[in-house]
Amino acid sequence: MALNPKPLANGQLSNVADSVLFTAVVTTIVKMTSYVNTNASPVLVNFGVNITGTTRLRIPKDMALGSHGLMEYDNVMTLEAGDSIRGWANVNNVVDFVIDAAVRP
Repeated sequence: MALNPKPLANGQLSNVADSVLFTAVVTTIVKMTSYVNTNASPVLVNFGVNITGTTRLRIPKDMALGSHGLMEYDNVMTLEAGDSIRGWANVNNVVDFVIDAAVRP
């Protein structure tokens, strides 16, 4: 059976390292996270998951996201209650993000 996306969280990345973007309150299947640079210049972004009290990056550290560029991370992740998705950029409030869950239709 196919799984459909359902928005869990959205906003803009801050420039504060290890910022919480979403915290699971129940077991949650994350289908995709999308990032869009709304800036005219490249931005360095970081994205990770905090499961054991330490954030583990899911993309290369300080990955360059080009001017008006899009990055989609579509590896499915299962989060348990208390696990969180973290993200930040070197420039405040210029990278939009959307986190989608996977739900049955």
